[in-house]
Amino acid sequence: MLLFLLNKIAGFSQIDYHSIDNQKLTTIRFDTISERTFVYIKPNARLYFRISDIKHSIDSLSKTKYNKISGLIDTLNSKQNKIEIIDLGYSYGNEDREKIIRKRKITNKILKINDEFESIGLDLILNGKFMVYSIKDKKMIFEGLKAIKSDGLYGTEYLDFIFPDKTKFYNLVTALGE
Repeated sequence: MLLFLLNKIAGFSQIDYHSIDNQKLTTIRFDTISERTFVYIKPNARLYFRISDIKHSIDSLSKTKYNKISGLIDTLNSKQNKIEIIDLGYSYGNEDREKIIRKRKITNKILKINDEFESIGLDLILNGKFMVYSIKDKKMIFEGLKAIKSDGLYGTEYLDFIFPDKTKFYNLVTALGE
């Protein structure tokens, strides 16, 4: 499953994540009430994206890739002003994931949208088209954010997205170890 995930992210992404060692992240500021907003909920953070930025990123994909994210496109084209999705695919263990799915009555459609958004969201973060709310600090963080490469077990490499206090708010496997 992990190999499929890496292949899928590399297939949709327009950025070479493996080449990033240490990158300062920039953010934008926008009014989440007046602009249509996509909120991606992680365990330590709430990531805010303008739906117009997501659609622009999708428009730059090839037709083949575009057809593979139809659930996300349908959701973005809905009349909702604010769309919230919990990142269940990669941020939680199986037990926690199952509890959230039962408690919030999450459907397969939502899980599909979650998967489809993953690489587009990563590109938007690295391109500075996001805002991030720290759940721990209970405030938006606009400065001191970084993407840094870290090493895992047996040669696995990660790209960690961190707050100024070094707490991770996003994580991506960029290379598998032995």
